[in-house]
Amino acid sequence: MLRGLLLPTLSSAFGVLSIEAGASAAAGLLMCWHLLSITTGFRSAWVLYSVWMAVSSAALFYGRAKRDLGHVQWFAIAMFIDVLVYATGIAFDAELQMTNIEQCNVAMAANPGLTVEQCLEHVHEIKAIAYAMRLAVLASKAYLAAMAYSYELRCGFGVQIQRASVDKPASTDAPAE
Repeated sequence: MLRGLLLPTLSSAFGVLSIEAGASAAAGLLMCWHLLSITTGFRSAWVLYSVWMAVSSAALFYGRAKRDLGHVQWFAIAMFIDVLVYATGIAFDAELQMTNIEQCNVAMAANPGLTVEQCLEHVHEIKAIAYAMRLAVLASKAYLAAMAYSYELRCGFGVQIQRASVDKPASTDAPAE
């Protein structure tokens, strides 16, 4: 029962929301997030990635409207790539790679009333919270990727594969006369 509530199925997300509504909500939120990312970080090297993810989110809406399976698959593939990019990015995140003193220098520049001693007391907690938050985001991205894949299967990709194997003519082993 818990598995049915937590993992997406071909018919529902979180056991409550239909998979179509869940995939559309995910695509809408991702599109808003990446469009905001484009407007706030247009000089960043990640802007092309944000453009690609926003267009991929729009592909789901286009695929639903036109009943085009290729665009639905595009969104599902983009979601899996997003999980891999984010997981790789955690390992190279500058905030998690900084030494304690470097992090304290950044924190003290933002908050002049903070002393080095106060900062060093809490820097490990801050790193742990930052790491835990990134892992939570990674888990949610993995869930969204699984939901996108479930929606892709729901749209008929899996059914087309089964039909292709059923429609294939059976070979006859009888010798020709």
